[in-house]
Amino acid sequence: MRKSLPPIQEPVEELQRQLRQCREARVKVRLHLLVLIATGEVSTRLEAGERLAQHRNTIGRWLQQYEQTGLEGLLTIEVGGAPVGSKRLAGPVHEALCQRLADTQGFGSYLEVQQWLFDEYGQKVPYSTVHRWVRYDLKAKLKRPRPEHPKKNIADAAAFAKQFGRCVSLIDCPESPSDPVRPLRVFFQDESRLGLHLPTPKRLTGCGVKPIQPVAPVYQSYWLYAAVEPATGEAFWLEMPHLDSAHFETFLNQLSQHYSDSLNLLVVDNASAHTAAALVQPDNILLLNLPPYSPELNPVERLWQDLKARIDVFDQQVRTSLDALREHVAGIIQRYQPQQLRSLTGYDYILDAVNAL
Repeated sequence: MRKSLPPIQEPVEELQRQLRQCREARVKVRLHLLVLIATGEVSTRLEAGERLAQHRNTIGRWLQQYEQTGLEGLLTIEVGGAPVGSKRLAGPVHEALCQRLADTQGFGSYLEVQQWLFDEYGQKVPYSTVHRWVRYDLKAKLKRPRPEHPKKNIADAAAFAKQFGRCVSLIDCPESPSDPVRPLRVFFQDESRLGLHLPTPKRLTGCGVKPIQPVAPVYQSYWLYAAVEPATGEAFWLEMPHLDSAHFETFLNQLSQHYSDSLNLLVVDNASAHTAAALVQPDNILLLNLPPYSPELNPVERLWQDLKARIDVFDQQVRTSLDALREHVAGIIQRYQPQQLRSLTGYDYILDAVNAL
């Protein structure tokens, strides 16, 4: 015998109004259930479940809650789990786990965390519990490691970030005949190659559905030069066919003309194009080299990552020619706002140095 649906006490108009204004998905589906019953659109729990994509037993539990506690009780969603900030592990174990996760080496997997807890503290914790602790309580997740060259001097990289402000403050700004006041501006610069051989991003598809991406095996490319001022989010871009000292010198001359009223400190990496003996610098451009093999100190690297993520590699028009790709990338660049670039490149050690001037 089918169990009848309970009568709805609230006016349909009031339920529909609350449904339109509700923004909480879990509350909205319960309001929708009451509206369907009140308007006669469903007559059984099974019909209601099919309309709302819920199991009939879930519908029955909601209706029982409505009969016992009314509308307020039905719409009250209880939050499961321990209170926010509670520690599921003993104090010393919790602290040790946080320290391991704060290390750049971290763990290789959640299974490795589970084994570590057993080996170090003798705690046999289910995998699902370890995953919940690490992923949701401690907000840690698996990340792709940033490559690091074995010749990198970690101490030099740390010293550069620590002493960058002092280096900037020691720069003497010479006076210009046309303008006796020449403010110092700090830019970070880098180049990136863009071509038709575009990356393959991850795609979300249904179970058993393999995503397909057309590939154009054409290795045409060009170089995009960029200089960004993290303090303001201003950026200067230039397309070039190659990366070498001659084209870098052209970029410097263009940058010098664009910011002719200031003395411009340009922080660059140690690419051969930046250190060539034949390189001639404009009089209002100063170059400061980053420590070798330390791309993490250059915030323009984050800009390249963001820009390439915005390229729609599934747009067939982008793949037709290098000119089409150039136009597509130029459109992305034009849409960048200074606050976006400042957010991407405003590393603390850079802003602290600039603000101290």
